[in-house]
Amino acid sequence: MKKGICFILVLVIILLPGCSLNEDAPDSDAVKESDNISDNINDNINGNTNGNSEDVTANSKNDSDVKGVTAEKSNEVAESSAEAVKISIAITIYYQDKDRYLVPVTRRVPKHEGLARTAVTGLIDSAANREELSYYGLYPVLPKGTEILGINIKDRIAIIDFNNKVLDYADSDEESNIVASVVYTLTEFKTIDGVRILFNGYTKEKLKFGTNVSGVLTRKNILINNENRVNLDQGNNKVDVYYFKRANDNYIYLVPVSVICPEVHDSELPGVIIEYLCTNNKEALTSDLPEGTRIIESSLKGNLLTLNFNKALTNYGGNAREDGLLKQILYSMKQIEGAERIRILVEGESVELPEGTDISRDIAIPSGINDVIDKSYAN
Repeated sequence: MKKGICFILVLVIILLPGCSLNEDAPDSDAVKESDNISDNINDNINGNTNGNSEDVTANSKNDSDVKGVTAEKSNEVAESSAEAVKISIAITIYYQDKDRYLVPVTRRVPKHEGLARTAVTGLIDSAANREELSYYGLYPVLPKGTEILGINIKDRIAIIDFNNKVLDYADSDEESNIVASVVYTLTEFKTIDGVRILFNGYTKEKLKFGTNVSGVLTRKNILINNENRVNLDQGNNKVDVYYFKRANDNYIYLVPVSVICPEVHDSELPGVIIEYLCTNNKEALTSDLPEGTRIIESSLKGNLLTLNFNKALTNYGGNAREDGLLKQILYSMKQIEGAERIRILVEGESVELPEGTDISRDIAIPSGINDVIDKSYAN
């Protein structure tokens, strides 16, 4: 708990001064509160599909031993930050693991202006960030010394300006991860659809290993965790499918992997996603969907996406696998425009899954993912 409070104090001390800069911050409801499927899947299934943000009350206490701050100053900070940490908001940050897979992690920070800056600051390699993340098998993505010179959000485009330290990397994998992590972290906000990256106030056409950053970067033209490249060639299409990736002995995370695919009609997209979930060929990644699982048909009405599976979906055993395949389906379908809830059918029928999960009701697509760091502080 003490470590968690120190983390929040550091955020308050370091990040809040940035609020005075010219930044059009995302609306306070831009990122919903995190949902944890492992804990809440049954609540969602049983009709609790409320996706609204929920305020989180954080317990706080004075800590006069904060390094570099006098006891008197620490008390003042604790008193002033007590109100700030009463209400926290969820943001999702794309860290990386030792194998350089980008991992989305939902964090909780005090509610304040400038959340986009806060999110990207969390990606910068610093002693504090490394110490906090190492236990979870995660690492910062942006090089040491990286600074955000400015960030402005206008017409749903985030224009972010870095100093040249962000270019201090050694290979193409690092370059791809820097671009993808910034784009995906910022586009987690509902108010941001695309990102333009500047370097000391200037645009670059290409980075040193060939990544094109000259225009507006979006989830539609940027690949994530694709071993070949980060730019999607014009005329191609892609989907992001969610597999499991072990980061260390204690933590396994869901990670998105961009797969280049032919252009298909929107109604066929869920079927394409499920096919890729069942045909993973990467040794580092695993999927809990049974082999041969297919979607017979799908439909989107309002915000409800109905998926009618064949019987192969139920060819498994084990509670963990049941929970895992539901997570993969829900997160992978989140990219279907307009989908907020999922209804799962098997051969046209509402069923109970083999380990007892009742899926007869709609399931809300979670807003948070891999919510382990701040959850452990709260406990």
